Amino acid sequence: MKERKSIRIFKEDPITKDTITELLEAGRLAPSGDCSGSFLLSGSRPKARASSKAR
Repeated sequence: MKERKSIRIFKEDPITKDTITELLEAGRLAPSGDCSGSFLLSGSRPKARASSKAR
């Protein structure tokens, strides 16, 4: 995460719990200047879609 990027198209691939934990840890440890406030993280998991082949 050394460069800044602007992502406009997102993949539908699920993100693993390990990846989320790693990203949160990186954000927690990142320098934040004089910002000493707290933050709230919220997320949800979409329900699995039924496949037409499963019927």
